[in-house]
Amino acid sequence: MVVLRESLSDIKKEFSEGFIEKIINFSRIIGYSVEIDAELKLEFNPDRQDLFSFYSINRAIECFYEGHKYDTIHIIQSNIEFKVLSSVRKIRPFVFGFMAHGKPIGLKLKSLISYQERIHTGLGKNRAKVAVGIHNLDAIVPPILYKAENMDTKTFETYDAQVNGTARKILAEHPKGQEYSKLIPSGVNAVFIEDSEDTVLSMPPVINGRRTVLSGGTENFFIDITGTDFIGVRNASLLLIYEMVVLGYSIEFPVINGYASGVLREIRNYINRDIDLNKNTIKNVLGIQLSDKTIYEALCKMGYSAEEGPNHFKVIVPGNRIDVMGPVDIIEDIGKAIDFSKLLETPLKLTTIGEGIKKVSKLEKVRDVMISMGFNEVMNFVVTSKTFYDDENYKSGFDVLNPKSLDFSVIRDRLYPGMLNFLSINRRRPLPQRIFEIGEVVENGVQRTKLCVMYESSDASYSHAKSALDTLITKIFTESYKVSAENIPGIIPGRGGRIEASNIKGIIGEVSPNLIEKFQLKNPVSFFEIYL
Repeated sequence: MVVLRESLSDIKKEFSEGFIEKIINFSRIIGYSVEIDAELKLEFNPDRQDLFSFYSINRAIECFYEGHKYDTIHIIQSNIEFKVLSSVRKIRPFVFGFMAHGKPIGLKLKSLISYQERIHTGLGKNRAKVAVGIHNLDAIVPPILYKAENMDTKTFETYDAQVNGTARKILAEHPKGQEYSKLIPSGVNAVFIEDSEDTVLSMPPVINGRRTVLSGGTENFFIDITGTDFIGVRNASLLLIYEMVVLGYSIEFPVINGYASGVLREIRNYINRDIDLNKNTIKNVLGIQLSDKTIYEALCKMGYSAEEGPNHFKVIVPGNRIDVMGPVDIIEDIGKAIDFSKLLETPLKLTTIGEGIKKVSKLEKVRDVMISMGFNEVMNFVVTSKTFYDDENYKSGFDVLNPKSLDFSVIRDRLYPGMLNFLSINRRRPLPQRIFEIGEVVENGVQRTKLCVMYESSDASYSHAKSALDTLITKIFTESYKVSAENIPGIIPGRGGRIEASNIKGIIGEVSPNLIEKFQLKNPVSFFEIYL
């Protein structure tokens, strides 16, 4: 997961009124979580890397809610030369660079540096595949060179003035050097980006030089992207080009000579690329017939540009949408724009004469009832930890011989220990916690299906578990039952017992203090577990 966070005071300074409300509403469209206290925190899946800054999210929100149109990016060709020497091939072979011009960056510098680091940790695999250097262009004397040189003779001062000396000294003494020196192949040479005065701009993927250090007053940038992976360098370059446009900068490409021409060609192909979208394919994937107007408006809302043809749309895909691989990805965005939750359910038309397994149908009904009561389903591993059963009667009888991890050493014979472990892992989540699991166990050598329902809260009691059991039995089993008082391991004596009915067997009660302590929980827990 990728986390964006910023103080609410800075958010209110940089963005218009109502931005936070739109962020919350937009999360239901894109699919990210929002937390608000003293700061605004967003948690993303790693697929939408084009949205990994608040400025890029604001741009997407403007398209979706305010009708802003997608603007085709126009690249200016600069006369600045960027030379790539063949000596880099065996060290860090792929490279691209571009210039960005605009107003002093001011408060946006913090966002740009954060975006750079998200590329490093995500797409760049902690700089192993891709690394980014951002420089003050006004401090550079063109042409710019990318070449390999001797680490024992090449000297420069680090961006923070901590170390001044040879490249090998910087790798040994500077914290960044110590952290990333392992990414430089063993030998005497490393790669450097320099200007015509032999001033080191950076030593990828480790550290930048002092001369081109950034400040809030920087208004002209040179951004280099280097790596060991061709696609990674292409994607990172596209993301940064569009991010700088979102921040209000115009883009120039240098005259690239040498080994980097292939990357440049690929980037030009991806900027404003077009994909044909067949109208019948949209209907087949979404399962509904949409009007041409609805499709066009949905595409615009999701940041695309489109031209309508007789049977298809020619869709212009922004280069930073590196997650879009083909038509189906665009159709998914159309579905998000019209809101999947508003699509009517339609039964599947089957050409077979088969029918569902009765047991599976029963489990689905149980699942629906539990969800309707506000419980969330969890799924734990069938092979689990032997420590869950310390001082208890373990009935599975199946141990994993020579397990690689003690966390996966036995086959479970009950569900509630795994669910207590789940609550332990999530103990920082707000209360109450209502969870259930339908899963397989092995008891006395026989495989059985069980349901466990668990409730954690500061006031969790036997009555909470029994209330859920009553509702389940009323809606599914439609029979009476009784609870026989019995001392059961894991349950507080006198606070639980054994469930007995013609078709229902199981246990119910409040979890004992020793188990609460064992799983490092801070609140009472009640549960029931029955055979299905």
